[in-house]
Amino acid sequence: MDLDIDELIVEPGHFVVAPDKRFRLAGDGEGARLDIFRDPDDAKRIYAAYARCYNNAAELIGDAEILFEAKRFARACALAITAWEELGKSQIAADYYSGVLTDIEYKAAFKEHRLKTAYLNRAGAIDGTDFLTVAYNTTIGHKLEGARQKALYASDDNVPSKEITDDNARDVINKVKAHLEYIRFAEDFNGRIGSKALFK
Repeated sequence: MDLDIDELIVEPGHFVVAPDKRFRLAGDGEGARLDIFRDPDDAKRIYAAYARCYNNAAELIGDAEILFEAKRFARACALAITAWEELGKSQIAADYYSGVLTDIEYKAAFKEHRLKTAYLNRAGAIDGTDFLTVAYNTTIGHKLEGARQKALYASDDNVPSKEITDDNARDVINKVKAHLEYIRFAEDFNGRIGSKALFK
């Protein structure tokens, strides 16, 4: 499979000037923002979801590495993409907790695969209207979801073990691990979670 991982999983913590139509601005739609001081019970629940999703992503990538060592490259790739999705969900929860996203965007993260995979390809957006906003590339999520489907499901024209190479699996695993490490470093260093740790 011709997987351009550098296109599908961008480096963490980058910035984009004047985001074009491929990007959606976080928190730019309908819905309410969480106020952690007025809603401490909700805040505690959302923070717990953020931590659970991050930890699950770390466990999933560990499992993907085990499958990779066993030369089960298609399954390793599929699990690594699932880890990427879980990491995206953790960052959506972090950004809802931090007031970057609305409740509608947060709830969508638990239903829409493409949103979770697209959200990690987010950037600090400098568009001239605000000092800094967060934008995410909405065109990428469906491509990663398609790669996961090819890695898991056989069909009349797809054999997962022939479609996904060891290079594909290794590239996805390494990119997801880099994001896990970068996010953890930025959050520990800045004492914040999510985009506020990465971009502010």
